[in-house]
Amino acid sequence: MDESARSRESGGDGDEKPHVLVVPYPAQGHMLPFLDLVALLAARGLALTVAATPGNVPLLAPLLASCPPSSVATVTLPFPSSSLSGLLPAGCGENTKDLPGHLFRPFMASLAALREPLLAWCKAQRHRVTAVVSDMFTGWTQPLTAELGVPSLSVS
Repeated sequence: MDESARSRESGGDGDEKPHVLVVPYPAQGHMLPFLDLVALLAARGLALTVAATPGNVPLLAPLLASCPPSSVATVTLPFPSSSLSGLLPAGCGENTKDLPGHLFRPFMASLAALREPLLAWCKAQRHRVTAVVSDMFTGWTQPLTAELGVPSLSVS
């Protein structure tokens, strides 16, 4: 990496910025406040990565546009297949906006299948994740943070 790239990534002081992984619950009432938090943390000089599934990335994009592009990234993880989890009917969507109320609990449980791909992504990063901020409905991130050996914060 050239010196200018290293300087941009580290904030210019020779040390890498802390890298916070943000895992919002895919519901507008949860994602919007998380993205406000992301903007505030980015303004404080942290590097952030927001985890999302392909169906939620378009919802995040306009909200993340106000953040410094060098500070906020997105990791896109495939939505857990309903055939694998057996919890959701096929085609139920990746966000709660079109989900019938009786499927909210199975939806939350099926999201736990994101743990392994997200853990693999974290372990593959050159700029290691130093903390995880997650939604109270993504409790599956707690074992992930324990395995990574990083602090976590669960927000409601």
